[in-house]
Amino acid sequence: MMITQDVHDAIVTMVYEDLTGRFKGEIEFDPIDIQQEMDQYGDPYLHIRIVFDGDQGKLDSKWTSGLIARLLPQLVDLGIKHIPHTSFFGKEGWETYKEKSRRWNQMI
Repeated sequence: MMITQDVHDAIVTMVYEDLTGRFKGEIEFDPIDIQQEMDQYGDPYLHIRIVFDGDQGKLDSKWTSGLIARLLPQLVDLGIKHIPHTSFFGKEGWETYKEKSRRWNQMI
């Protein structure tokens, strides 16, 4: 599964618009990082990492857990055949994750 830049950008826009539609003025979402990955069985999927800046207590997990379900029809229209995985990172956690990921990739 290879996604084009246009599909990548469309997914970023969909995720951003969905989240800001609910949390505008309370929480900022940037960046939204999308990577193509393989699961333990070798099947491709998209991993959507969402970085937020704001009070995590206001990030309603009951609502955010439905993100993919809300976007699924549009994702299917874009040719996404596997259900994406999402992760949310606070700004500081994102910087730590990127640094650890960079060091890990240098080791392999």
